[in-house]
Amino acid sequence: MEQKLCEESVCPTRIPVASRDEKGFELLLGMNIQKKAKKIPGSLILEAAYALTASTDITEDTRDIFPEGLPPSYVFIATLRLKGTSSRLTFDLWRVLSKDKEIQVAVTLSGKDKSVVFTTTSLTAEEQRVTFRGVQTLYDGKWHQLKVLVRPRQVSSFLDDLLIQEELLEPVEPIYINGETQVAKRRGTDLPVAVEIQKLRLYCDPHQSERETACEIYSVVRQLSPPTTCRPLGVQHTALQRSSPTCRRPIQSHTVHTAVSQS
Repeated sequence: MEQKLCEESVCPTRIPVASRDEKGFELLLGMNIQKKAKKIPGSLILEAAYALTASTDITEDTRDIFPEGLPPSYVFIATLRLKGTSSRLTFDLWRVLSKDKEIQVAVTLSGKDKSVVFTTTSLTAEEQRVTFRGVQTLYDGKWHQLKVLVRPRQVSSFLDDLLIQEELLEPVEPIYINGETQVAKRRGTDLPVAVEIQKLRLYCDPHQSERETACEIYSVVRQLSPPTTCRPLGVQHTALQRSSPTCRRPIQSHTVHTAVSQS
């Protein structure tokens, strides 16, 4: 019930997917990536992508991106390509910062040890982190689809439709919305990172993880019978109808530092 209430209030946009519209956030549009980055050919002929450079600042106020916070469950999906030095760096592909620059939620790519780290809030500590191994191919310079499925007490990672790892989460706190949301930033700094992004979405329905396959990835397409591709789709918006106090935190006045984060 809580998830459904939050979907109704937290998710103001509709993302057209196949024959249905899914509630969620089209971050390529919301983060103004389409305006700030150069458009380039994507993973397949019918796909377009955007090249972020080391000088492309992708930063927006969180209240403009997630005006009512995040739902208890969601799916973060990114189709991207890491080339050159970016495949060896540690950077936050996506992060939500508090007013005093503390990470509340982040998907971090670690080129050093070829892993992905998910960071979220915690009721008992400053934050909690989960490290996903087994994603070495994400750093091979080719296009890949990364999915992070978040539920109230569990987080799962997928690479090109393959389940990589599932881990338990401690109870989380809702996020503050008076900070910033950023894309492609060096961990712990405001320095941008060069990365090519074709898709960057957050769906409010966790079941969308099963419905949205990596059909824009060539290695995945070759395995399909008959072969197919993803049809590019536009983005539609609807107005936010009402708010929900269970999905976000009040305006932040200070940060309380507690126990060391979970790793």
